[in-house]
Amino acid sequence: MFMPIVTVRVPSDSFDDEGRRAIVGDLTAAVADAEQIPTDPEIQGQVVILWEEINAPHVHVNGVEVAAFGVPVFVDVQPPAGALEQDRMDAFAEAVDRSFRERPPVDGRPVFTSLIVNDVADGRWGIDGRVQHLADFARSAGYRHLRHLVS
Repeated sequence: MFMPIVTVRVPSDSFDDEGRRAIVGDLTAAVADAEQIPTDPEIQGQVVILWEEINAPHVHVNGVEVAAFGVPVFVDVQPPAGALEQDRMDAFAEAVDRSFRERPPVDGRPVFTSLIVNDVADGRWGIDGRVQHLADFARSAGYRHLRHLVS
């Protein structure tokens, strides 16, 4: 079962392979911590990170190409609704930003992070032809804070 899905959009060639791998590792760990997924690598292997490189000149703020003054990083997370509590969301936002700041772009420009969390409503996520519910995710991912849903 693949969830949550984290999509990262960064300008092309902003991060080298080593930096990208480290950030993906950080984000995987941050998601697991935020959603209270046990440290079992088999379970954490369900966290999907989609790393998309975009054409930087196509990103504008107030009509100005962002590339002129920094590296925009856009992170969209789609967890099952109810899996991410507010205090965990706050910590996750800080972890995402910290990861990119600790591994600066290859050209040293400043990073600007934007994080959007789109909770997927219960019963609105299908995997392998079967609609999933929060209890299914709690069972599969072992969410510590949602154990009551699977007992």
